[in-house]
Amino acid sequence: MDPFNADIARVAYEAVRAYSQTFGDHARPPWDSAAQWVHDTYLNAVERIRATLAISPKAVHQFWREDMERMGWRYGTVRAPENLEHPCLGAYEDMPAWIQVKALLIISVVRALAPEAALPPPVAVGPASAPEPEVMVAPFKRKSKKGDA
Repeated sequence: MDPFNADIARVAYEAVRAYSQTFGDHARPPWDSAAQWVHDTYLNAVERIRATLAISPKAVHQFWREDMERMGWRYGTVRAPENLEHPCLGAYEDMPAWIQVKALLIISVVRALAPEAALPPPVAVGPASAPEPEVMVAPFKRKSKKGDA
């Protein structure tokens, strides 16, 4: 096993774990406590993304489904590892948008960390002498509470 791929798999898993928690899904333990099958599916995803740079989120989901089905998992209405049932073993198109984003998040982590998987820089538009545009970031404004000035 490539240790760099394992590191990327860990980061991707923890990103998906944190993302899922924002939607109230707290079923995933930290990476070090996750089952070996979880490590294997994330490692497989990293390897496939690094090998297929133009991979789509739908393809990542399909590969994950195939890995899970090879391990004996089947569709179930709730995630039940003891019964090898998972609600995301349906078609990508049938998943809610917040679930679909998980595959895109995994791809994004791999592209951010693996040099060969990075997207090429954007192509310049306009004359070669055009100045670089300044990037402006709007300041974060929190909602004021009663009594705030």
